[in-house]
Amino acid sequence: MKHVIEIEKQAYERLERIQKEYLKHHSLPIDGNFMKSYKIRQEARDIVNEIVLKELIYS
Repeated sequence: MKHVIEIEKQAYERLERIQKEYLKHHSLPIDGNFMKSYKIRQEARDIVNEIVLKELIYS
């Protein structure tokens, strides 16, 4: 169980770090366009989830 908790912690930390980096390079629109912001955040989440799953869960 300790191993599972440690993997979950690592996955969450990596998810946060990668998502922040993605959003630095793909900045959110400053015009307040909700749909554009949502799409960029969703893309970041999808990409990060794929990376974390591949690197931590499936390896």
